[in-house]
Amino acid sequence: MNEMNIDQTIQTFILHLKKKGHAKKTIQRSKTGAVQYLKHLQSKSILIKEADYKTLLNFIGNQQQEGKSKYVINEYLRAISLLYKSLQLPDLAFDTRLRGIEDRTYPMLSEEELDNIYQSFTPHHRGHYRYSDKIMLGFIIYQALDVHDIYRIETTDVKLHEGKIYIPGGNKRKASRWLDLQAHQVLQLHEFITTHRKPYKEEHGTNEKLFMTQAEKFHRLHGQLKQLMKQVKQQAKDKHNIEVLKLSQLAKSRITIWIKQHGLRKAQYMAGYKRPGNVERYKQLDISD
Repeated sequence: MNEMNIDQTIQTFILHLKKKGHAKKTIQRSKTGAVQYLKHLQSKSILIKEADYKTLLNFIGNQQQEGKSKYVINEYLRAISLLYKSLQLPDLAFDTRLRGIEDRTYPMLSEEELDNIYQSFTPHHRGHYRYSDKIMLGFIIYQALDVHDIYRIETTDVKLHEGKIYIPGGNKRKASRWLDLQAHQVLQLHEFITTHRKPYKEEHGTNEKLFMTQAEKFHRLHGQLKQLMKQVKQQAKDKHNIEVLKLSQLAKSRITIWIKQHGLRKAQYMAGYKRPGNVERYKQLDISD
C-alpha cells in the first residue's frame, strides 16, 4: 500500500463518516487511528484486505512499544473498526480492546446541586434551539440521558398524560426503558411540542424526532449539547459556585443518587445498562461524598 493509496483510503473513509453523521471530533480521532494502522500495514507490505488478527495484534504491540497509552490504543482500535465497516470488510478489531483503563472520575453532585443548576439555567441560544436547551438539560439531570438517548427520542415516546417517557435502546450497552418525568418537565414538554415544535414541523415537514431539526443529523445535536455545556458550566459557576466539568457528570450524579434511593438493580434499569457492571462502577464515583 503506497502513500497515494493511504490518502485515497482515508478520504473515502472520512466521506463515509460524514455521511453517517459522525461528529467532527470523532472523524478527526478516527482519521488519526486509521492513518496509524494503514501506515503500519504499509511498513509490513500488507494489504488491508489481507490483514488478519495476528496483524492487528502486531499493530497493538507496535503502539505499546512506542509508548502509546491503553486509552489511545483503544481509540485507534475503534477507528480501525469503523475503517473496516466503511470498506465493507470483516471487522478484525470488533470487541478487541485493552483492559485495565480507569475511567476519569468527576465530583458527584447532590440532589440539591442538580436542582439548583437546572432551576437557575437560562438558555442563551438564538433561534429554534433555545426552546429545547432546558428540556435537554432536564433529560440529562433528571433522567440521566446521554446524547445517543436524546437523539433517538421521537414524539410518540413522550406520554404527557402519564408523566412518562420511553427511551429507545440502540446499542450493545443500552437497553430501552420507561422513566418518570418531573411535573415541571411535563409542562415544559407540552409547551415545546404544541407551541414551538408543531408549527415548525408544519412549515418544514421534517421527521418525528422530538428535537428537530437538530436530531435529524447526529452532529447537529452534538453541536447543540456542546454549546449547552459551555452555558451550564458558566452559569453553575457564576450563580452557585458549582464546578461542572462535563454534562455526563450531571447524568452520573443522578445515577449515584438512584443507587442510594432504589438499589443497584433498579438503578441499572433506569440508567438503561444491560450489564450490572456498568452501573456498579458508579458506586466508586460516590467515594468523594
